[in-house]
Amino acid sequence: MIRKRYKEIGIAKLQDILISYKSQVQHSQLLFTGIMLAMFIALLGGLGQAIINWLRQLLIVNTLPKVQPAEALNMLTTDEMKNVLLIEGLIIIAFIFILILGIVFFIDKIKTKQMKVLILEDILKKNAK
Repeated sequence: MIRKRYKEIGIAKLQDILISYKSQVQHSQLLFTGIMLAMFIALLGGLGQAIINWLRQLLIVNTLPKVQPAEALNMLTTDEMKNVLLIEGLIIIAFIFILILGIVFFIDKIKTKQMKVLILEDILKKNAK
């Protein structure tokens, strides 16, 4: 279907589209690399630990709203602490799931553009003969 649509377009226009797609693929790959690098540095560094500690404190304060955050940890019962850790774990799992979905969709977008580039190169090669 894609091939049929591109065969109807002139060679000059196909070359322009090819150049555009190649630059979009390179831009997307660089952007993806930068995002992944920044994300893993942040998550593996102090920022990830700080976010988890902040989330834990928020859950503890919401579990025992009448006490200060410093006192709250000592006043939690075992069941309350299990609930806090369970909710924290679920939030972290949901966050990781969303990140994985974003990565999959971004990679799919890049692969689709690369496929279009290959089709365009093939059509241009056949038209050149």
